[in-house]
Amino acid sequence: MAQPSSYSTAVSLPEQKYFGDIRALVAEDNKINQLAINGILKKFKITLTAIEDGADAVGKVKAGNDEFDLILMVYEMPVLDRWEVTKMIRAREMNEKL
Repeated sequence: MAQPSSYSTAVSLPEQKYFGDIRALVAEDNKINQLAINGILKKFKITLTAIEDGADAVGKVKAGNDEFDLILMVYEMPVLDRWEVTKMIRAREMNEKL
């Protein structure tokens, strides 16, 4: 069956968005995964701070030197798990709003 001459098989990709003003904290103890996540976020020009355990994540947030727009954590982390880290960060946020 012949295709009409106006038929195109080209696929148009959506315009790539950049989020250069986004700062992400990544809590991941596996160096290979850190590299992979860094590669993905770098494509969108997202600034990445990588740490290796939950206690470091809480410390980074509590230090207040860096403001993070996004926090990514693996399922299981050394020292503190993601649930404990989330509770501590949320408690800090609630105390700041008072």
